[in-house]
Amino acid sequence: MSGYGLNRRALLRALSGVSIALPSLELLGAGHRAYGATTVPKRFVLSYAGLSTGVDGELAPDGRSGDLLVPNQEGPNYDVKLALSPLTELNIRDDVTVVSGLDMPVAANPGPGGRSATFHYNTLGPMISGVRTGVDRTSRPRGPTADHLVASQIKGGTPHDLLVYRLQVAFNATDAGRMSYSGTVGNVRAVEPEFNLQGAFDSLFGGALPVSEGDPQQQARLRRRQSVLDFVGGETTRVIRRLGQSDRLRVEEHFQFIRDLEVRLSLEGETLLAGACSAPSRPEEEPISPRRARNEYNNEAKRADIFADIIALAFACDQTRVVSYMLSEWKCYLNAQQPIGVDTDMHNLTHGGGDLADLSRAVAWHVRQWGKLVQRLKQLTEADGTTLLDNTALVLLFEGGNGYDPEEGAVNSSHSTENMAALVAGRAGGLEAGKHVKTAKAHPAQVVLSAMNAVGYDSDSLGEVQGAIPELFA
Repeated sequence: MSGYGLNRRALLRALSGVSIALPSLELLGAGHRAYGATTVPKRFVLSYAGLSTGVDGELAPDGRSGDLLVPNQEGPNYDVKLALSPLTELNIRDDVTVVSGLDMPVAANPGPGGRSATFHYNTLGPMISGVRTGVDRTSRPRGPTADHLVASQIKGGTPHDLLVYRLQVAFNATDAGRMSYSGTVGNVRAVEPEFNLQGAFDSLFGGALPVSEGDPQQQARLRRRQSVLDFVGGETTRVIRRLGQSDRLRVEEHFQFIRDLEVRLSLEGETLLAGACSAPSRPEEEPISPRRARNEYNNEAKRADIFADIIALAFACDQTRVVSYMLSEWKCYLNAQQPIGVDTDMHNLTHGGGDLADLSRAVAWHVRQWGKLVQRLKQLTEADGTTLLDNTALVLLFEGGNGYDPEEGAVNSSHSTENMAALVAGRAGGLEAGKHVKTAKAHPAQVVLSAMNAVGYDSDSLGEVQGAIPELFA
């Protein structure tokens, strides 16, 4: 460091107070929050798709399962069915493990980690908090969710304890589009997700203060939509020239990534949210939830491309180590016409609006949007030569599976938490990627707990659910 005559404080001072996140740099040393080659942090991503993987009354062609997701072959080199086809197309199959045979217990008076008979309102909470539901419709978890629990132990000195995002713009009820809750058992508080791409970007890379409270220069830049890189201008360029060659290339590549994102947001902002992104939108103390038609489609696939880049950059720059990333609301009413070419909403696909292949294409659409993040993390290199994916644990949960529905007394129902599946990606903490693990009715929260343990969460329980799944680890 002394040879360069530069430290992180000097570099940040050159940025004139604007919050531009930096990648890991060799000269900053292993002891700094921005970490060096010997102290690469671990990261955690919890994601959710608000639809079941099976269709009412219809079995898969093999007659053994109610979906086109779970492979027939266990272990590595598993077969890829329709719902998982994006894993092959994105070249990430060997980075993703499929966990099947999951089951959430159901009872009139739920036991540990269980749910009452009501389906849509009661499946998410036990998966992400490990705490049983009430006896009726509750919709929100009754304990703090995994993202907050993990962040409390691994956040380090990052600027953001965790980031809470939602891909689908619209949601149809108070808590349907939320999956992040802080607090204690029996007393949780919802954290409003950011769905606005420009708001998400600007809070990380363009200054996090609300415009009304920012300095005059920041206000002027935001009104002009001027690039944050142009705003800091020549001072940053002058300081970067003092970096060593490898660090200079790393920072230049990083800044080019930020500029490319700014350009994409500027060009696509109006079309991605039908005008809602015309200016940065930051969460207020009590954010007002967007009230949009529940079956709209707001270019979610294109928005997923940018969210993947934003999250990857946030990890690469150690802005946060934990992300809650909700792909779609529970009881997902996302319009299926543009994503998969079926003239209905995705929820209706589970109830006769399409066949099993149609639903599996909707599941595959969710897998693809999640897979874009997995792919992006695989492409970015850490200071020690590993990839971000090597140091991350990602989980994708689904609202339900296929089986018995105690509420309606139906078999082969999509309103069931039998035969559920989840996806796990990354290799943090010894996770073994690229295989099919069939469990004997493990709880979905055990999948989440396994990923939590992989990134350093020091507990053998998530809420009331005990024990990780050993087969997920090498």
